[in-house]
Amino acid sequence: MKVLVGAGLVAYAEDSENDNPEKKVGDAALRSMGSFLVDSGLFDYADIQNLKNESAKQLADKVADHLKQNPRRHATLIFHSQGSDIGRRALAHLNDYKHRIHVVTMGGIVDIPDSFANRVVNFVDDTDVIAHVAKATFNQLADQQPMTHTQVVTKNGECKTAACHGAVDYLKDPVVRKTISVFVRN
Repeated sequence: MKVLVGAGLVAYAEDSENDNPEKKVGDAALRSMGSFLVDSGLFDYADIQNLKNESAKQLADKVADHLKQNPRRHATLIFHSQGSDIGRRALAHLNDYKHRIHVVTMGGIVDIPDSFANRVVNFVDDTDVIAHVAKATFNQLADQQPMTHTQVVTKNGECKTAACHGAVDYLKDPVVRKTISVFVRN
């Protein structure tokens, strides 16, 4: 948000007609404030990405430890919203175990490719505006090359959360619940 507001301020200041001295000073102040917001937003974004990488590594370590200790078991990982991004990063560390991992995402900001685990289903609700906008943005950033994604579009009639994005909304869907149940049993 800081980046967008900052860029807007810089653009306004650059595009502004500054014929009088007071306007020039005001535009310079807006330009400086906008530049500060852009820089601050970019630093925040970098910090968030670092935290996601740390969380992904911790998750990958926990899953690997569990699968090492239970050589005949499988793991089912369920991710919601930004958790799908962390999950995707974690799965990149778990290639040796992917044949024993099943993944369900619900309203993820990215889809997890089928090749990252034994079975993957990415659920997105038809009315989940947040997930659709996020996927349009972040799937492009996450995919260095085109990858196959199994995506199932649900149609939730009544949502308990804004924009039908809540995990509770997804878990109300019988197809989502059945998929999780099947994945957990195997």
